[in-house]
Amino acid sequence: MDISKTKALSLINQKIAEFEKLLRDATPTDVYDVNHYRVYRSAQLVIERLFGKGRVQQFRDHVELPVWNPYAHAYKILEEYRNHLARCVAVLEGYYEELDVFLAHEEDVDGSCSGLATFIAMSFDEEDAIVNQYVTGILNALGIEFETGERYSKGSIPQKVRNRISACDVFIVVFVRRHELKEGGYATPPWLVKELGHAQAEEKDIIAWVEREITDIAGLEADKEIIYFDRSDPAEMQSATLKFLEALKEHGLL
Repeated sequence: MDISKTKALSLINQKIAEFEKLLRDATPTDVYDVNHYRVYRSAQLVIERLFGKGRVQQFRDHVELPVWNPYAHAYKILEEYRNHLARCVAVLEGYYEELDVFLAHEEDVDGSCSGLATFIAMSFDEEDAIVNQYVTGILNALGIEFETGERYSKGSIPQKVRNRISACDVFIVVFVRRHELKEGGYATPPWLVKELGHAQAEEKDIIAWVEREITDIAGLEADKEIIYFDRSDPAEMQSATLKFLEALKEHGLL
């Protein structure tokens, strides 16, 4: 399915809004954090999808991501960080205007998504919102549409959710840590395991994000599409993102 002008403009506008939020909320303690990495990386994915790889390097050159200097004063680092975010917004606004002017009608732009149905099983707890936004932000940046479930149910999986899982081609699950186990490690919310079990029974393609120290991931240890992550470690989140992109390609979503 091709990306329309409306969709392309929406993707660019979403990235602008995310950079503007980072700019508004910037403090000396959160510069270049996981949220910044997610937005910065996903912006590059959007630019590559809409304009090609050459524009990605152009974007990096224009926004000038400073080299980290641990000896610089905190407020100097913050000033450089805010300038970087402001340049990101300005460059993306230029790209938005370019698309708006040169695509006068609803012509398609280069880039496509597979059309495969995708379902994401994830926690709806507020404490996990940052992880959910990270994973879904990547999919949104790539123009990959997806369905989600609903909040925890004490009984069996709601029929609506079962139907969505049955209808999907690719099942993505985000296992987050919940309560600590007496024998060590952590459990994940039980409804995520239930939804995974249904996807396995339906023989769906599975991609699993697994937070470190979760000990029971429903027999997925041998699955090549397990992506381990630590939400507090930017380097590991970067590594997880790269593996996620590889998994998306492997399953035909890219």
